Amino acid sequence: MGDNRKETIMKIWKLQFKLNEYAMLIPTNGIDVDYVQLFDGRSHKSDWKNFEVRRVDDCLDMPLGDAPGFFLPVLSARAKKALGSILDKDVEFLEVKCDNNIFWCVNVINVIDAVDYNKSIYTTFSNSDKILAFKKYCFYEEKLRNCNIFKIPDECKRSPFVSERFKKTVEEFGLEGFDLQLVWDSEIS
Repeated sequence: MGDNRKETIMKIWKLQFKLNEYAMLIPTNGIDVDYVQLFDGRSHKSDWKNFEVRRVDDCLDMPLGDAPGFFLPVLSARAKKALGSILDKDVEFLEVKCDNNIFWCVNVINVIDAVDYNKSIYTTFSNSDKILAFKKYCFYEEKLRNCNIFKIPDECKRSPFVSERFKKTVEEFGLEGFDLQLVWDSEIS
């Protein structure tokens, strides 16, 4: 046919949350930022202890939504039901309780070295080649096919990336609290 366009367009989104519209959560029993820093793509199902969280005092009158802010991504039971089947091979769902409701921390265990560093724009630390921050992400499409949530080795302690399918599922089910930021479009990269 002579048409050299890509057959599919792939978009990747950074998973964020609407922290100024929905309640943020904090642990009630000694879990702290140092503990959460252990969630770097490794499994924690065997050492997870169910714990309770509460709304941050400044958020007491805000709704919890389906994705309240926390150290890790957290989903309501409704969001887990909607997204669970597309995420189950790439995450661990770890239970937390808030206001007598069950929520699920999402521990992303799918870390993929999918960054195309030749096309990405990033800064490194002054004393090493280690990446400090990305200004523009570019990915290898073939490494992300059928992948709906993942982290990259350079940012395994930061927010995960999600697929267009994830975004469409959030929209289809009317899930509240997600703030998905487009970080890559294969058509314009």
